[in-house]
Amino acid sequence: MKKLTILDSANLPPYLWIIIAVFVFLFIFGLIVFLVFTRRKRASSPKVDSASCLNALGGEGNILSKELRGSRIIVSCKNYALIDHEALKKAGVTGFIQSSDKLTLVMKDGAEELYHSLFNE
Repeated sequence: MKKLTILDSANLPPYLWIIIAVFVFLFIFGLIVFLVFTRRKRASSPKVDSASCLNALGGEGNILSKELRGSRIIVSCKNYALIDHEALKKAGVTGFIQSSDKLTLVMKDGAEELYHSLFNE
């Protein structure tokens, strides 16, 4: 029995060429689908309205301190009763966590841009 080498690849049986072609086609097709869906996902992330978000937090005078941590903005407020959670959701904030002394705004994308547009820093 003859051993095949790279130089003898032209002597492969036709069914092996078909199998190789199918695998190459599936790989390229999968790569294209992956790239299309990841770009579409990035483009569809909603923009956050900074003016509506600031109003939902009770205005600039209600904010005592603020901090940016990754995809979260941590805010301490004077009066937490002024915070409108529904308006925050409508403004584009993904979620929020409220504790006794701070409110954490959770963002999918754009936390840094929102932080800088809200607080001019």
